[in-house]
Amino acid sequence: MALIEVQHLKKYFDVPNGTLHAVDDVSFKIEKGTTMGVVGESGCGKSTLGTTLIHLQESTGGKILFEGRDVTHLDKKELRTYREDVQIIFQDPYSSLNPRYNIARTIMEPLEISGRFKSKEEIRREADRIMDLLMNYHSLDIEWGNHDILWMGAAAGSEACIATVIRNNLKYHNIRILENSYGISLRDLTLFAEKLYPDTEPMEAALKAISVLLFKLEGQVILRNPDYQMTDKLLLHQVNVQNHTVCIAGTDYEICEETFPTVSFDPSNLEVSYELTAEEKQIMEGLRMAFVGSVRLRQHMDFLYQKGSMYRIFNGNLLFHGCVPLDESGNLEGVVFHQKRYRGRDYLDYAERIARRAWSKDATQKELDFMWYLWCGRKSPLSGRNIKTFERTYVLDENTWFEQSNPYYKFYHEEKICNMILHEFGLYSERSHIINGHTPVRTSKGEHPVRAEGKLLVIDGGFCKSYHKTTGIAGYTLIFNSHGIRIKSHQPFQSVYAALTENKDIESKSELVETEKERLMVRDTDSGKKIKEDIDGLKMLLQAYRNGDFEI
Repeated sequence: MALIEVQHLKKYFDVPNGTLHAVDDVSFKIEKGTTMGVVGESGCGKSTLGTTLIHLQESTGGKILFEGRDVTHLDKKELRTYREDVQIIFQDPYSSLNPRYNIARTIMEPLEISGRFKSKEEIRREADRIMDLLMNYHSLDIEWGNHDILWMGAAAGSEACIATVIRNNLKYHNIRILENSYGISLRDLTLFAEKLYPDTEPMEAALKAISVLLFKLEGQVILRNPDYQMTDKLLLHQVNVQNHTVCIAGTDYEICEETFPTVSFDPSNLEVSYELTAEEKQIMEGLRMAFVGSVRLRQHMDFLYQKGSMYRIFNGNLLFHGCVPLDESGNLEGVVFHQKRYRGRDYLDYAERIARRAWSKDATQKELDFMWYLWCGRKSPLSGRNIKTFERTYVLDENTWFEQSNPYYKFYHEEKICNMILHEFGLYSERSHIINGHTPVRTSKGEHPVRAEGKLLVIDGGFCKSYHKTTGIAGYTLIFNSHGIRIKSHQPFQSVYAALTENKDIESKSELVETEKERLMVRDTDSGKKIKEDIDGLKMLLQAYRNGDFEI
């Protein structure tokens, strides 16, 4: 039995002048242990033959047999198995092989992709798989977080967001999600970085290069948008390369970076320091096109836009990720954009409108800039703190790293403040609560997720392994039903061995937060109200039909 047998294979293409017969009635056999060469001039159909054999293109006619089995037409599951056995090695090594990978990693990569040799740690890092699972879930809503909006901004084409995403993934050694999951190559950035920092490990050099790019792009955003009131974050031009210091609020601090080869320091013109070189512009344009053009990334971001929002009102409860910005007196803090003041609900509604405009094909630079502001702006409802990325990157004195939180986090322990926020969103019921995310609950230090006499509940992202040391647990789940509200706290998953031998799976402890005085009925929920509206509408239609107002 032949290893591969091709019988009268055809592959035709429709062209403006008719039909192109790229592969026309080709038959051959390849026995195990043998090699066959296909020779012909350019354009004769050699590559088309190969790509048709592995189903990168579907055949027009004929049969393909592999080990005696007909593989001409395969479903997704069958195709995945088939491609583990039949592969093409393309002739261009620069497009086929990653120049940064050593031999071991090059060999292991297809084995990892196949799923046969993948570690749990690697699986946990693949957030794109989580998105795939969520997209197939029957019912869910998402309140956007700061990291959500960052990726949404990057996919929309904000260069400041793109540089931040890349920097985050390089910093936390998670470039697989960019290159493998979304097809975004960092090759040009890496080669550029290796020229700038020849004595530095490639990934570290890339992190240095993208950090400088980020601070330049952030500077441009801040200079374009005086409404953001963030000029104090312009620190790149304050660097003294001779003394290895940076001036922050009139004080010189020692920095850990010695060279900034792409930065032009001009004391008389600060904007010069934030200009990209010609090569940096080329790299960012390539990265922008890669982010905007990634089909899978766009699918995931479309899903976030379809299912997500800045906040949600559900069954009389207010859900949001970060905060409703407050001033130092505990009042709703106003922000001014384009000579118009927003605060409270109006501010969050405005932020959502701009975020959705940024996703349109007609998005303006101002709207793309605002996506970056929502990620890290001082008064962003998704960030809620003064982020110190520059200081944490370069400044040795850790006292400069402190990130001041919005006063909201000082006042959200008070019941009257929570009631004030609930009233701002039209919620006056005693049953109403604020369901808050974003900030980890430090259970190990005595913090509790229930605040403000039960009016606010913090359900954080504690399932994330990196939070476990901070929180002491693996996060919370909020359970809301007709009887009341219950919170489950989860213990970190230890190991498969512990789960099997000691029955230590993800242990949970349940805590009753609030019991309804009267059991909540379906009619009292948002779904029940919608059902009642539908019933009323049907009654009106039926009455109109009975009155002869229209005919079916």
